[in-house]
Amino acid sequence: MAEPENHTLHLLREFREESRQFQGEVREFQGETRQALADVRGDIADLRGDLSEVRVRVGETNQHVDKLIQAVAGEIVKSRYATAAVDDRLTEIERRLAALEQTR
Repeated sequence: MAEPENHTLHLLREFREESRQFQGEVREFQGETRQALADVRGDIADLRGDLSEVRVRVGETNQHVDKLIQAVAGEIVKSRYATAAVDDRLTEIERRLAALEQTR
């Protein structure tokens, strides 16, 4: 049987080696985690840039829609004036026709 002192030294050496291995694994994991975090930060920066572009395009689209709404509203007003003129002419024709029918 091994002497207790040698056995204890042997166990302490094993613990030290396992501790070094564990520390190495932890450092490797920390490095991987830092790299992953840097990648995520880069992705977030890219997304922010994309979101800014989308916001600009949405703003431009809103401006185009507003212009189209104004144009359509203008055309509606024009068509109402044109329709009103036709209605006035039809009313006049109907009045004349009614007058002609009464004279017959």
